[in-house]
Amino acid sequence: MSFKLSDPREKILLSCHPAWINVVFWLLFSGILFVMALVALFTLSSEMAGIVFTFSVLFAVNACILHYGSNYIITNKRVIVRKGLLSTRQDEVWIADMRGMSLNVALWQKIVGTGDVLLGTAATAGTEIVIRGISNPQHALDLINKNRRSVSEASSTSSGHQQPASSSGQVVYDPVTHQYVRK
Repeated sequence: MSFKLSDPREKILLSCHPAWINVVFWLLFSGILFVMALVALFTLSSEMAGIVFTFSVLFAVNACILHYGSNYIITNKRVIVRKGLLSTRQDEVWIADMRGMSLNVALWQKIVGTGDVLLGTAATAGTEIVIRGISNPQHALDLINKNRRSVSEASSTSSGHQQPASSSGQVVYDPVTHQYVRK
């Protein structure tokens, strides 16, 4: 799933899918069913082997959908979660609007090196964006924090949402485009 940015000043810092280890159960079960289908082909009937083989393929396809169906993108301006293969749902949070972040790593995730990053804004009381099961979640959290600091430093140099006027006009913050524009 490729993702194109419309703003040339926005750069993709990280684009990833959930780690393959999250779907290892589906892949292992698919492999076991494939072996059972081969055994059934030679010992039982070809109909039974066909049924078991079909389930083997379905479990493998499910693993691929779980992996490739989610795409997490961190840019220098926002965090984007895209889900779906045929139809797509996209949720995003502007880094300037973020108020809270959490890193959740369960025991099994710590063993395999994955984790979840949860992001929230002042607009809601809970979590708005969940980046599930990615490898090295601390790296993603550090990227977001680094950009939060640079965004907050840029906004702290101005008073409120306005920057001082220049000779060619006043520069104001546009909350719709999340950019400073000259009026």
